[in-house]
Amino acid sequence: MLRSSFAARSSTLAPRKPLGAPSAAEITLELIEAAYAAAGDPELWPVFGEMCERRLSSAVAVYAHPTDEPWRNRTLLHRGLDPKYAALYREELHPRNVLILNAARHTAPVLLAEDVVARDALEASEFFNEYMRPQSLHHAVNLNLVTGGRHRVSLALMRGQRFGSYDGIENQVLNRLVPHLRQAFDMAERLDLLHAQSRSSLAVFERLAAAVLTVDDRCKLVFSNRAAQRLLARGGTLTDQGGRLLAVRAEADARLKAAIERATRPRPVASSLAIPRGGGRTPLSVSVVPSDPRRSIFAAIRPLAIILVHDPAEQQAISEEGLRARFDATPAEARLAVALCAGENLAAYAESAGVSVTTAKTHLNGLFAKLGTNRQADLVRTIVTDPALRALS
Repeated sequence: MLRSSFAARSSTLAPRKPLGAPSAAEITLELIEAAYAAAGDPELWPVFGEMCERRLSSAVAVYAHPTDEPWRNRTLLHRGLDPKYAALYREELHPRNVLILNAARHTAPVLLAEDVVARDALEASEFFNEYMRPQSLHHAVNLNLVTGGRHRVSLALMRGQRFGSYDGIENQVLNRLVPHLRQAFDMAERLDLLHAQSRSSLAVFERLAAAVLTVDDRCKLVFSNRAAQRLLARGGTLTDQGGRLLAVRAEADARLKAAIERATRPRPVASSLAIPRGGGRTPLSVSVVPSDPRRSIFAAIRPLAIILVHDPAEQQAISEEGLRARFDATPAEARLAVALCAGENLAAYAESAGVSVTTAKTHLNGLFAKLGTNRQADLVRTIVTDPALRALS
């Protein structure tokens, strides 16, 4: 919705011209609205750049660089600039940008080129003659968006001589805009961090052998990892019916719903239950725990529960590669560990591997030393319950 409305609006904006047709207040509000929309959707930053280009008759560039090393940069946005010169800037000219290098010593939100470097010095610089002049850019203004901490973020506006300097009413617009741009960049950074954390969490869940599901208080499925999707697809015990989680057997479904209700009530409680299966198979072990309500402002509206399903009869295969990576086991030790976890005894393994029992015991002692145990049963339990090894396997 936001993207389509902003894209439609930006495509109908007036052609390049000095500030004047719309009022300063209207342009300020347009730019503020576009900045906040882009904070929530990074794909809308080019729309914000296009608005600056049209409303302020300016090319736009946003750079991030270390506070102590302003000559190093990362380009966040380019708009209205010749791609050839944009690439040249990234590769060669940023360290010679006298505007950025001198602006780094100032904290004022809006800095005209004249505020940081004398006009004759600017026009004599490599940056001006190799970057600005070839693109018919004459005037520039720098907006300090992020000035604290280890990095700075600067937004540069540049335009031709016929449009004049950024003074008067345009300066007022930019000064009103900067606090909102700073807030928008802060929001964008926080959202990006949350998305990164979310992606990391989902990646961990996907690597788990256990089925993991998230449901709301009405049993509506919010998330399921691959193991859970396979479980639901098999049916027989748990299933997805119209986007809602239920147990196939009525009595088990009633107990599952009660556990979810306890985990999503105002004072949530975790619980466990067993869901029976036919054919004499071991019941599924199910844990239902509350999602931390402090991590979402929407928890009071839509409380969530996390469901972990474990099949005691299904043991994930242990790989030799995983054992070698996790415990620094030798190839021979890893082969022995896999056999022991599969239920073989030491003598049977020695015979099938074509080694003596003495050699097998040497490998077993090596595993004891590396896993910090001295009993075979403890060794197997440590291996099969190690979460990092499960991920590697």
